[in-house]
Amino acid sequence: MRHGVGFAHLRTTYRLPIRHHRFLRRPYSILGIETSCDDTCVSVLSFNASEKGGRPKIAFERIIRSLDLNEMHGGIHPLVALESHKRNITQLINDAIMHCSRSKLGLGAIACTQGPGMRRSLEVGIDAAQTCSARLGVPLIGVHHMQAHALTPRLLNDEKSPEFPYLSLLVSGGHTLLVHSQAVADHRILATTRDIAIGDMIDKVARLLNVSWQGQMPGAALESWCRDASASENEKAYIPLSASIDRAHLAHRFTLTRPLHAKLNIDGQRHERMGFSFSGLGTQVERILRRNGDLTAVERIALGGEAMRHAFEHAAVKVVSALKAEPAVDARTCERLTYPSGMEKCNALVVSGGVARNMYLRQILRQHLEAAGFARIPIICPPLELCSDNATMIAWAAFEMMREGLAEGVHCRSLPTERRVFEARPKWSLTDLLTREPTRNLVQQAS
Repeated sequence: MRHGVGFAHLRTTYRLPIRHHRFLRRPYSILGIETSCDDTCVSVLSFNASEKGGRPKIAFERIIRSLDLNEMHGGIHPLVALESHKRNITQLINDAIMHCSRSKLGLGAIACTQGPGMRRSLEVGIDAAQTCSARLGVPLIGVHHMQAHALTPRLLNDEKSPEFPYLSLLVSGGHTLLVHSQAVADHRILATTRDIAIGDMIDKVARLLNVSWQGQMPGAALESWCRDASASENEKAYIPLSASIDRAHLAHRFTLTRPLHAKLNIDGQRHERMGFSFSGLGTQVERILRRNGDLTAVERIALGGEAMRHAFEHAAVKVVSALKAEPAVDARTCERLTYPSGMEKCNALVVSGGVARNMYLRQILRQHLEAAGFARIPIICPPLELCSDNATMIAWAAFEMMREGLAEGVHCRSLPTERRVFEARPKWSLTDLLTREPTRNLVQQAS
């Protein structure tokens, strides 16, 4: 059943390759919808093909968060997120369409997140997008959430946009991926997490330390809580409070171990274990708090800072290893890893996803790149507001796919209300971007 979105009966559905669609050659806009997790996001991205070298413009953007409700549950609760989406999605889309009408923006396509994410949340966005596609007579495009994160810095970067190939470090509450991005739809996964995502671990540490969210996600609240405000006079530098405490004293009170730090010896050669593991760090913090109930307030803040440092250094080590193309094995299977050709030609390190907002992470990545001889490689992040989940990145990813002739638009005309033009894909690998989702034969159904 559809989730609270009315849908009029139309007659048929058909798929339309849209590389040569007429709106690519005139001013137009794309409506983006993102509901993969707890944020309800709608955006309109406008394009003007007649402006040579012109940048797309964000004509409309709204995000409704359910942080206060989720904080009561200690984290994102699927039912809370679902109800928030159902309560807000229709009004946001109506506001976006009204803005297009007032601004005389021609709507050329609708893009929504198809996966990965929470199934029920994804379905709310897909249903709303299908309704709009049917009523407005424009094609509907399903977008991969992590591909959108990887492509976002190509949209609105203050400096030069990254050119392929580049490394992508995608870090959020649900994913941790190190990817070799060679083209819009060609992303080779080099490392992924064996257990939980980096953002999930940081959120857990924030909860263990009873950090107040204060209108932020718990990980962002932890970053602010652990910062030494008195020492951070330079706004571009992040100095944790733990840096001002004697290391010997901290070592006496607690010790953390960086995950997967030991290399494997295979045939007399040391191999890096390419992968991430963060659950152990959270467990270490939990045990320290249980065994050391007398930690002072300052020591608790220092513990949070040290947990972040170990997590970020863990990620940085894997990035450097990939850039060096060092001998490596898959951390999950222990099979030897073969790097794609051209690793030495990487033009940038793109860091995207909600955790990319963290200044401490960016700082540690830069320090490790410079220490390893990769000072030439820029670290490129989206603007802070586009690091976390947003609908602008969904619209942009759809445009990039359309421009390359890789997007297949779906025109909706009269399907019964309980049938979707495509199904949500909660589990969808970046390596399977161009594979069709398993779905029913919609044309046969409609006949």
